[in-house]
Amino acid sequence: MLNIFKTKTRPFATLSLMAVFLAAVAGWLSLNNKTAHIIALILLEGAFFIYFLNRTTSRLAKDLDKFKLAVDSESDHIMITDKNSVILYLNKAAENITGYKAEEAIGKKAGELWGGNMSKDFYEKMWHTIKTEKKPFVGELTNYRKNGQTHTFIVDVVNHRKNGQAYTAELRIAPILDSKGDIQFFVGVERDITKLKEAEQLKTDFISFASHQLRTPLTVIKWNAELLRGENNDNLTSEQKRYLSEIERGEKRMATLINSLLNISRLDAEKIKVEPKPTDIIATISSIISEVSAYAEAKNCAIIFNKPFRPLPLINVDTVLFRQALLNLLNNAVHYSKPRKCKTKVDFKEIEEYYQIDVVDEGIGIPADVQNKIFDKFFRADNAIKFYTGGTGLGLYIVKLIVEISGGKIWFESIEGKGSAFHFTIPKGGMKKVVGEKELVV
Repeated sequence: MLNIFKTKTRPFATLSLMAVFLAAVAGWLSLNNKTAHIIALILLEGAFFIYFLNRTTSRLAKDLDKFKLAVDSESDHIMITDKNSVILYLNKAAENITGYKAEEAIGKKAGELWGGNMSKDFYEKMWHTIKTEKKPFVGELTNYRKNGQTHTFIVDVVNHRKNGQAYTAELRIAPILDSKGDIQFFVGVERDITKLKEAEQLKTDFISFASHQLRTPLTVIKWNAELLRGENNDNLTSEQKRYLSEIERGEKRMATLINSLLNISRLDAEKIKVEPKPTDIIATISSIISEVSAYAEAKNCAIIFNKPFRPLPLINVDTVLFRQALLNLLNNAVHYSKPRKCKTKVDFKEIEEYYQIDVVDEGIGIPADVQNKIFDKFFRADNAIKFYTGGTGLGLYIVKLIVEISGGKIWFESIEGKGSAFHFTIPKGGMKKVVGEKELVV
């Protein structure tokens, strides 16, 4: 069986080369006729060609040995296949991760051993990317090791080790093209992230547990504050009323944080269910804007909704998730508006296969050097922290999770000091239905 790292050139013996060289020189010197000189010259040139070819191929063989040593020492699973996906090479890490020896795998396809467990859509997307578009594919997969354990593609893929165990790995596959742009090989690199996934699950479980435990004392605080406010409000001094207001504001901030943490743990664990129903999307947006209007007016900020000119059909939308996403964007727009007369615009557009919702504000904007972090969990830009201390850094992270789990996309543009424009989409066919265990906490 072919192993692309074991092909070697057969070196010529130095003595043989010297014999040819000396014979050529002797013939050249001893013969006087023109033909003999030409023959001797050809022999001499041939000797030098063979000598330098041997040196070059020996050097290439040494370089290839160095490369093989480096690849074999790499901790990531590295595999090379031909254009028909037949395995040509497997490094030591791949043997350790999958449980299959190189000699067991070479000549077979990964799908016959540890792969082939993902959905049809996944593989169609993967092959379209690497074969038709001739681009690298990045995914997160779950495979099964030879011993039965499982591992994951950077797009959830399931593999199994030789013993049947599932494992999770980040996967990158890239086509190797020749000078004409034709595919010759595929190179696949997997990183076993099973331990990382287990740690993330522990973190998610802890957040969920801690959030539930905090809700009980917080509910007691809320009830007692309401009791004080309702029964003794007339007997409270202005200072006592101020303290009570601080307690109520603190309770609301804490409740918002706990709800956000619970939602993140559920969204991260993909436990949130998405239940789209036929919805008048324009009426829903108007209702959500009304919820924020009082707060916006208190900040001297108007929210303008540019409705479409023609009536729209009902769209399949999970109104709880949609409301949470748009509400977070609107609240941010108002939170970070400058203390003057300002406008926040909400636009609804039809673009090809999507409906697009835009939320455009005239606020403080996002510094260019941190815009790549704006959807990160708990991230807040320095200017946002200085301007508004009540944020948690979770709102935009939640919005992104909601939009993407529903089959849409989200992006933004922003100029510091001038404002931001956030855009998200809903497929015209409606949000994707997702079977989950939990609902969003609102």
